[in-house]
Amino acid sequence: MSNDEAFDKATLRFAAIIESSEIAIYSQDLDGIITSWNRASETLFGHPAVEVVGKAASATIIPPDRRAEEKEVLQRARDGHGIQHYETIRQRKDGTLIDVSMTVSPVRNSTGEIVGVSKIARDITLQHHIERDARQLAAIVESSEDAIVSKDLNGTIVSWNHAAEDMFGFSATEAIGRSIRMIRSRTIRAQ
Repeated sequence: MSNDEAFDKATLRFAAIIESSEIAIYSQDLDGIITSWNRASETLFGHPAVEVVGKAASATIIPPDRRAEEKEVLQRARDGHGIQHYETIRQRKDGTLIDVSMTVSPVRNSTGEIVGVSKIARDITLQHHIERDARQLAAIVESSEDAIVSKDLNGTIVSWNHAAEDMFGFSATEAIGRSIRMIRSRTIRAQ
Protein backbone atom coordinates (compact mmCIF):
# COMPACT_ATOMS: atom_id res chain seq x y z
CA MET A 1 0.00 0.00 0.00
CA SER A 2 1.38 3.41 -0.98
CA ASN A 3 1.62 6.34 1.41
CA ASP A 4 -1.21 8.05 -0.46
CA GLU A 5 -3.46 5.01 -0.06
CA ALA A 6 -2.62 4.74 3.63
CA PHE A 7 -3.33 8.44 4.07
CA ASP A 8 -6.68 8.10 2.27
CA LYS A 9 -7.64 5.13 4.48
CA ALA A 10 -6.70 7.04 7.64
CA THR A 11 -8.66 10.07 6.46
CA LEU A 12 -11.77 7.97 5.83
CA ARG A 13 -11.39 6.28 9.22
CA PHE A 14 -11.15 9.64 11.03
CA ALA A 15 -14.11 10.99 9.07
CA ALA A 16 -16.19 7.97 10.16
CA ILE A 17 -15.16 8.45 13.80
CA ILE A 18 -16.09 12.13 13.72
CA GLU A 19 -19.41 11.47 12.02
CA SER A 20 -20.39 8.82 14.57
CA SER A 21 -19.26 10.82 17.61
CA GLU A 22 -21.87 11.83 20.18
CA ILE A 23 -20.04 15.14 20.61
CA ALA A 24 -20.65 18.03 18.22
CA ILE A 25 -17.61 18.40 15.96
CA TYR A 26 -17.49 20.87 13.10
CA SER A 27 -14.93 22.87 11.19
CA GLN A 28 -14.70 26.36 9.78
CA ASP A 29 -12.40 28.13 7.40
CA LEU A 30 -10.46 31.15 8.66
CA ASP A 31 -13.32 33.47 7.68
CA GLY A 32 -15.73 31.59 9.96
CA ILE A 33 -17.55 29.69 7.21
CA ILE A 34 -18.67 26.23 8.34
CA THR A 35 -16.95 23.56 6.23
CA SER A 36 -18.03 20.36 8.00
CA TRP A 37 -20.79 19.43 10.45
CA ASN A 38 -21.29 16.03 12.08
CA ARG A 39 -24.58 14.43 13.18
CA ALA A 40 -24.03 15.41 16.81
CA SER A 41 -23.78 19.05 15.64
CA GLU A 42 -27.15 18.60 13.95
CA THR A 43 -28.60 17.26 17.20
CA LEU A 44 -27.05 19.93 19.42
CA PHE A 45 -27.79 22.96 17.26
CA GLY A 46 -30.88 21.75 15.38
CA HIS A 47 -29.49 22.57 11.93
CA PRO A 48 -28.97 19.81 9.37
CA ALA A 49 -25.58 20.01 7.66
CA VAL A 50 -27.15 21.16 4.37
CA GLU A 51 -28.45 24.29 6.11
CA VAL A 52 -25.14 25.41 7.64
CA VAL A 53 -22.21 24.12 5.59
CA GLY A 54 -21.06 27.04 3.48
CA LYS A 55 -22.56 29.62 5.83
CA ALA A 56 -20.94 31.73 8.53
CA ALA A 57 -21.23 30.37 12.05
CA SER A 58 -21.92 33.94 13.14
CA ALA A 59 -25.09 33.91 11.04
CA THR A 60 -26.33 30.53 12.28
CA ILE A 61 -25.24 29.43 15.76
CA ILE A 62 -23.48 32.41 17.35
CA PRO A 63 -25.71 34.89 19.18
CA PRO A 64 -25.11 38.53 18.20
CA ASP A 65 -23.59 39.40 21.58
CA ARG A 66 -20.95 36.64 21.13
CA ARG A 67 -19.73 37.58 17.65
CA ALA A 68 -16.76 39.64 18.89
CA GLU A 69 -15.68 36.63 20.94
CA GLU A 70 -15.83 34.48 17.80
CA LYS A 71 -13.56 36.93 15.94
CA GLU A 72 -11.00 36.61 18.76
CA VAL A 73 -11.22 32.81 18.65
CA LEU A 74 -10.63 32.76 14.89
CA GLN A 75 -7.69 35.16 15.28
CA ARG A 76 -6.11 32.90 17.91
CA ALA A 77 -6.48 29.98 15.50
CA ARG A 78 -4.90 32.02 12.67
CA ASP A 79 -2.00 32.65 15.06
CA GLY A 80 -1.66 28.90 15.61
CA HIS A 81 -3.17 28.69 19.09
CA GLY A 82 -5.89 26.37 20.25
CA ILE A 83 -8.31 26.97 23.10
CA GLN A 84 -9.25 24.25 25.56
CA HIS A 85 -12.68 24.09 27.19
CA TYR A 86 -13.79 27.70 27.11
CA GLU A 87 -17.38 28.24 28.11
CA THR A 88 -19.67 30.31 25.95
CA ILE A 89 -23.21 30.48 24.63
CA ARG A 90 -24.50 29.26 21.29
CA GLN A 91 -27.92 29.39 19.67
CA ARG A 92 -30.04 26.55 18.37
CA LYS A 93 -32.07 26.80 15.19
CA ASP A 94 -35.21 27.47 17.25
CA GLY A 95 -33.50 30.43 18.96
CA THR A 96 -32.87 28.64 22.26
CA LEU A 97 -29.59 29.65 23.89
CA ILE A 98 -27.39 26.85 25.21
CA ASP A 99 -24.29 26.86 27.37
CA VAL A 100 -21.41 25.06 25.69
CA SER A 101 -17.84 24.17 26.44
CA MET A 102 -15.76 24.65 23.31
CA THR A 103 -12.39 23.28 22.29
CA VAL A 104 -10.87 24.96 19.25
CA SER A 105 -7.84 23.77 17.30
CA PRO A 106 -6.15 25.17 14.20
CA VAL A 107 -6.34 22.90 11.14
CA ARG A 108 -3.20 22.73 9.01
CA ASN A 109 -2.76 21.51 5.45
CA SER A 110 0.01 19.12 4.35
CA THR A 111 2.54 21.97 4.21
CA GLY A 112 1.74 23.13 7.76
CA GLU A 113 -0.21 26.23 6.74
CA ILE A 114 -3.22 26.99 8.94
CA VAL A 115 -6.31 26.72 6.75
CA GLY A 116 -9.14 26.50 9.25
CA VAL A 117 -10.29 25.50 12.71
CA SER A 118 -11.91 22.45 14.18
CA LYS A 119 -14.40 22.93 16.98
CA ILE A 120 -15.74 20.53 19.54
CA ALA A 121 -18.85 21.68 21.40
CA ARG A 122 -20.30 20.05 24.50
CA ASP A 123 -23.67 21.09 25.90
CA ILE A 124 -23.15 22.12 29.53
CA THR A 125 -26.56 23.73 30.05
CA LEU A 126 -27.73 21.00 32.44
CA GLN A 127 -24.45 21.16 34.34
CA HIS A 128 -24.90 24.92 34.79
CA HIS A 129 -28.48 24.41 36.03
CA ILE A 130 -27.31 21.80 38.53
CA GLU A 131 -24.52 24.08 39.77
CA ARG A 132 -26.95 27.00 40.13
CA ASP A 133 -29.45 24.83 42.01
CA ALA A 134 -26.69 23.56 44.31
CA ARG A 135 -25.61 27.14 45.09
CA GLN A 136 -29.21 28.09 45.84
CA LEU A 137 -29.69 25.08 48.09
CA ALA A 138 -26.43 25.82 49.89
CA ALA A 139 -27.55 29.42 50.46
CA ILE A 140 -30.87 28.20 51.88
CA VAL A 141 -29.15 25.75 54.22
CA GLU A 142 -26.59 28.32 55.33
CA SER A 143 -29.20 30.99 56.05
CA SER A 144 -31.64 28.63 57.81
CA GLU A 145 -32.43 29.31 61.45
CA ASP A 146 -32.60 25.53 61.98
CA ALA A 147 -29.46 23.53 62.67
CA ILE A 148 -28.70 21.53 59.53
CA VAL A 149 -25.91 18.97 59.64
CA SER A 150 -25.05 16.30 57.11
CA LYS A 151 -22.84 13.26 57.46
CA ASP A 152 -21.46 10.61 55.18
CA LEU A 153 -22.16 6.87 55.51
CA ASN A 154 -19.35 6.52 58.04
CA GLY A 155 -20.90 9.09 60.35
CA THR A 156 -18.36 11.81 59.52
CA ILE A 157 -19.77 15.33 59.46
CA VAL A 158 -19.54 16.87 55.98
CA SER A 159 -21.58 20.07 56.42
CA TRP A 160 -22.51 22.29 59.36
CA ASN A 161 -24.49 25.51 59.07
CA HIS A 162 -24.46 28.63 61.30
CA ALA A 163 -27.50 27.51 63.26
CA ALA A 164 -25.66 24.25 64.10
CA GLU A 165 -22.75 26.38 65.35
CA ASP A 166 -25.14 28.27 67.63
CA MET A 167 -26.96 25.16 68.85
CA PHE A 168 -23.98 22.86 69.45
CA GLY A 169 -21.22 25.38 70.16
CA PHE A 170 -18.76 24.11 67.56
CA SER A 171 -17.71 26.09 64.50
CA ALA A 172 -18.00 24.44 61.10
CA THR A 173 -14.20 24.17 61.02
CA GLU A 174 -14.25 22.29 64.33
CA ALA A 175 -17.13 19.98 63.36
CA ILE A 176 -16.55 19.04 59.71
CA GLY A 177 -14.47 15.90 59.46
CA ARG A 178 -15.34 14.69 62.96
CA SER A 179 -17.76 11.98 64.01
CA ILE A 180 -21.44 12.86 64.33
CA ARG A 181 -21.20 11.34 67.81
CA MET A 182 -19.76 14.65 69.00
CA ILE A 183 -23.28 16.09 68.85
CA ARG A 184 -24.69 13.30 70.99
CA SER A 185 -21.86 13.68 73.49
CA ARG A 186 -22.44 17.42 73.65
CA THR A 187 -26.23 16.94 74.03
CA ILE A 188 -25.83 14.35 76.80
CA ARG A 189 -23.43 16.59 78.75
CA ALA A 190 -25.80 19.57 78.42
CA GLN A 191 -28.68 17.62 80.00
